[in-house]
Amino acid sequence: MSIFLVLFLLLLTAGAAITALLAYRRHKYSSLIGAAIVLATLILWVIVKAQLPLESVSKSEPGVLTAPLWHFYIGELSWGLSLITLLLAAGIFVAIDVWSRASGPIKGNYQPRWQVFPLIFLMVGATNLALWSNSLITLIQSWTLFIIAWSFVFGAIGSYAGQWRIILFRSCFLATSLIFLWLANASNGGAISTVTAIPDWTSEASYWALLAASVFLGLILLHWWRPFESTLPPPVDSLMHLLPVVCGGWLFIQVGSGAGIDAGVRIIITLLCLLGLLTGATMAWINIKEPRRRLPYLVLSYVNIIALSTVWVGAEAAGAEMQVLLLALGGLFLFSSWSEWSGRWERIISYIFVAALAGLPLTNSFPGRVTLYKNWLQEGQVILAIMVAFIFATILGAALLIVSHRATEKIGADQRKVDNLEYGAVLAIFAIGVI
Repeated sequence: MSIFLVLFLLLLTAGAAITALLAYRRHKYSSLIGAAIVLATLILWVIVKAQLPLESVSKSEPGVLTAPLWHFYIGELSWGLSLITLLLAAGIFVAIDVWSRASGPIKGNYQPRWQVFPLIFLMVGATNLALWSNSLITLIQSWTLFIIAWSFVFGAIGSYAGQWRIILFRSCFLATSLIFLWLANASNGGAISTVTAIPDWTSEASYWALLAASVFLGLILLHWWRPFESTLPPPVDSLMHLLPVVCGGWLFIQVGSGAGIDAGVRIIITLLCLLGLLTGATMAWINIKEPRRRLPYLVLSYVNIIALSTVWVGAEAAGAEMQVLLLALGGLFLFSSWSEWSGRWERIISYIFVAALAGLPLTNSFPGRVTLYKNWLQEGQVILAIMVAFIFATILGAALLIVSHRATEKIGADQRKVDNLEYGAVLAIFAIGVI
């Protein structure tokens, strides 16, 4: 394996161990140290860009069945998504630090359980392994690790802590993606020691992998793993909803943007996406008075734009939509967590997030969104374009209310405000990424 990838994984492993120990001992700087380790990993990752494309394949002796092999390949898309997951993780640690120093009758001191810190590193590490995977057996290994980490977070720190039947149902539903990946591997003619790169997969294997990706992406009818009603401690809730989308969205783009996707599959995906957009928009407005519950439904809606961009436009447009989803909705998750301390500039930055979700000019999503509607109009799909535009307008309205409603909240005189420097800096970095 490349020395850069080894160092990357070692930094995340060290971060998990160090922050777990410090948090267990109630060290007041444990979250900032976690953020510093993530930033060090991020700097290493920036250096890796000069080495792209980067590939690593394990070897076995002829005729000997060894441990499952891996095949990692890092291109521009996977490198960029890995960078964003690191930014998101750094923002989470900074947010925990802001919350832990806040006090007052509204929030009270927020002291997360010590298990939160290593689990964040584990989830980020598993997400990156999934982004680097270039074979089915490597995907199975990395997704299994991710599901384990995700389940522990859901079971340890959510409102369903201790309710193992609910936890088991959600985790098993997410784990159905592994069954589809095994079926893809079987249809690809691969054994456990076989490494076959994504471009060489058979059509049948690609369709099974597309179904697995749809589960992780959380498309409608395959979204029952999402903890919509679970109250997770902010800002950890963003990781639970966004990191699975990173894994599933990346695979969906890899296998769904190729020329092998026929018209029938495209129609099925389009209909499911329309239903998903409508469901997410409806539920977001039903939960209009609860911004933290509204945001997961915005994620449910926006993942359909990624799927539509994949099958109607291509990988480049879908990758830009992925970037916007992670940074814009990740920023709104953080904004809703810190709303009591938000000032004018933080609200302005949050409006930039909404503009990126809308696909307005000067944002990363604008070129792909224009091409998406252009392709529909050229193929005579006028009604489809109008329906998607109308539904998405209601989704944006719900997103705007998160910012505007929270901006008008009054803070009691006895509420001590915290320093906004860290908070504003994180939101500003996220905003730069969507422009």
